[in-house]
Amino acid sequence: MCGVNGIVSFGKPKDFNRNISRLEDMNSSIAHRGPDDSSILVKAGKVFLGHRRLAILDTRDIGNQPMESRSSQFTIAFNGEIYNFKKLKELVSEYPFRTNTDTEVILALCEEFGVLKAINRLEGMFALVIYSQKDNAVFLARDQAGEKPLYYTFDHRELIFSSELKGVLTGAGRKFRLNRLNLGNYWRYGYFIDDQTPLETIKKIKKGNIVKITLEIPHRVELLEYINRENEEEGRIVKPLDQHLKAAIHNSIKAQMVSDVPLGTFLSGGIDSSLVTAVAQKHSSQPLETFTIGFEQRNFDESPFAEKIAAHVGAKSNVIKLSESDLLDNLFPSIDAFGEPFANPSAVPNFILARTARQKVKVCLSGDGGDELFLGYNRYYPAYKIYNKLKSLPVPLSSILVHLISTAKHLDVDSLVGYIEKLSGKKFGANYNDKIQKLNCALLAKNSQDFYLRLISIFDDQYNEDIQGELYNGRAFGFETSYLKASSLWDQMYYLVDDCLFKSDRMSMASSLEVRVPLLAREVMNIANKAPLEYRIGNSLAKAPLRRMLYELVPSELIERPKMGFSVPIASWVNGPLNKIIRETLCDDFVNYVDVISSEVVNKLLLEDDSDHKRELKLWAVFVFHRWVKLNIDHLEL
Repeated sequence: MCGVNGIVSFGKPKDFNRNISRLEDMNSSIAHRGPDDSSILVKAGKVFLGHRRLAILDTRDIGNQPMESRSSQFTIAFNGEIYNFKKLKELVSEYPFRTNTDTEVILALCEEFGVLKAINRLEGMFALVIYSQKDNAVFLARDQAGEKPLYYTFDHRELIFSSELKGVLTGAGRKFRLNRLNLGNYWRYGYFIDDQTPLETIKKIKKGNIVKITLEIPHRVELLEYINRENEEEGRIVKPLDQHLKAAIHNSIKAQMVSDVPLGTFLSGGIDSSLVTAVAQKHSSQPLETFTIGFEQRNFDESPFAEKIAAHVGAKSNVIKLSESDLLDNLFPSIDAFGEPFANPSAVPNFILARTARQKVKVCLSGDGGDELFLGYNRYYPAYKIYNKLKSLPVPLSSILVHLISTAKHLDVDSLVGYIEKLSGKKFGANYNDKIQKLNCALLAKNSQDFYLRLISIFDDQYNEDIQGELYNGRAFGFETSYLKASSLWDQMYYLVDDCLFKSDRMSMASSLEVRVPLLAREVMNIANKAPLEYRIGNSLAKAPLRRMLYELVPSELIERPKMGFSVPIASWVNGPLNKIIRETLCDDFVNYVDVISSEVVNKLLLEDDSDHKRELKLWAVFVFHRWVKLNIDHLEL
């Protein structure tokens, strides 16, 4: 796991020393991604490659990057892990390898098959840059699941790329304008989707894409989507499905446990992380270190379940209880580490989790992806079931319900549920205020696509409705045919990549920790997406096949409880310890200067209006955005 940077200059040779200096600054700006080494290599006098290394495989200096192939025809700067590299190494056994790294295997494949065919054979998480002297071109590529990021900007003078937006800004040395068209998606979702960034002319490589830049004049940019399969047999579903899925998950976890440094797991106590932990421990000769976040608010705290699961499988439990002082101490370091606006408040505990884990291990396995692949979120089957029932109600009754639900925000339902939990000794979940308000989404939605959009939105209809409608193309996902399939595919395309994996990458790399996601192995994803819906939701039970597999390893009573997800007590944060910081950031003068949202809207949010059930999340999104602008003001043209 590392960070890549680069400049491809189309200018005159006199830019050489300046480009070296800029690349050194770029490497320094992402030092957290690779504290073990910083290197630069120049090819053909115009391709400047930089790399920060977090040494995981073959930690010797000989494994540092950028790395050249033996013929010097190919040069790579690579961020990620290739899990099938040992198998691929057999295809190029005649190559004179100097290291035991997956990086050199990629170079050997390029020598044997060419760049595109080499990339198509890779299974893992990666963002890579390859300069091919043979093709007189630079290739930028990103893995099929979208686990690793890569940003770039291109004009007639130069190409600049980096693992993080801050690297591009550092290298460019000029100001960029806010991309106000893209901001509509930030207000809608809380993150920038697909190839979008908050700035004009800076883009992300899409997941599963290759960008080829030819260096002859005129310079050409080609977008190539790779299929990432080794033969025509790829993609077959083998029955019985449970047996096939079990083998795929076990194989993926075993492959992702290969490491020359200490390895652990993130364990929330939910189905996905528990399954990954239990299987990993089964294949480990030593007790694994597990890491769990706990909260002082009891109805948000699943750490007792995680501790019991770790004990049952024979792993070591590390629980980090998040206090108010932890929140304040880590607020700015966590949100600033993203390098761009990102409004998921669970970033703060994720940052603390990664920082704590890094004290004991250098690699962690995560359960990300299970909900999207196996329909685990409440917004899938449970929500759609309620939607269908509510839409069948007479209009007068629907209107009455809308009114009743809109007043429910004034009631502290979460506190009431907590009191009932205390009396009964049972766990009911969290965020009931929010869950009740989501009933309005079903009552107000025009159709199933609109219903889903309302469920996942922060700001609903206030901003750039025409842009949202164009981007959120329900026909492309098939909402009119199958709500469950469409919502799962949409989440895999956008939410998983641009929220969950983005958060995981930034929060872990800020602490120089590598996070691997075995449930996103190609074969596991293929099984999930090709399997019938009734397989993924057996007897109306989400993630049925994962549950069956987990219950072979962990007692069901440790798992069967209301789903919480990685919820955070955002309302108590925003209205409590963070209130002063948020108000200071969102002063009228600064909000008006940035001019992306009116001070009237901001001031209404600051008034603690109980009628808006998304008020705290909206306020968090606005605060995070303006914090980012303030931090990057020297790079922005407002």
